[in-house]
Amino acid sequence: MSRSIITAALLSTLTLASSAHAGGFALEFAGSLTNTDPVFNRPAAPGDALSGTGTAVAYDTYQFIANPSGPYVVQANYSGTLTDGYLLLYRPSFNPASSLVNLQAGNDDGSGFSDSVLPDASSAGADFGPETAGTTLNLTPGGLYTIVVTGFNNQNFGDYTIGVTGGSLVPEPTTLAVLSGAAILLLKRRKA
Repeated sequence: MSRSIITAALLSTLTLASSAHAGGFALEFAGSLTNTDPVFNRPAAPGDALSGTGTAVAYDTYQFIANPSGPYVVQANYSGTLTDGYLLLYRPSFNPASSLVNLQAGNDDGSGFSDSVLPDASSAGADFGPETAGTTLNLTPGGLYTIVVTGFNNQNFGDYTIGVTGGSLVPEPTTLAVLSGAAILLLKRRKA
């Protein structure tokens, strides 16, 4: 497979944008859960046991560094055939073989099946984890966080977007380097 095809495939499955907002910077991730993604047994609320429903759910992961302390919000919106997603937050890393280890927060449904929000101020969601306290998501300054987006059950696949707002956010360095390199390769290919 040529570099341009690899680059195009990478950019078409993962979009990373950083833009300023009144409450700080925002990171946005987008992708699709498919039946070819890796699977794991996801945690169930309140985060101390594994799910009996989501025993082999597809997942994608994204990393970012939280700077400085302050209120944060992580929200996922689901579309297409992904009608019931699940959002998990780990610090610093996620291991699919031990999905309860490092779990900081989780949410099933924000305002309904089509989204998940951390923290969830509504009564619709099933917020859990030590990083959630009422209406604030308390992240450690300089801490590396891993977002895991997955389905509620084993057959949930489809498109999603994830937004992170608050403080000053930066993508994890490896993700940023890969995306920057991929974008440069794509631009070089287009100019040729």
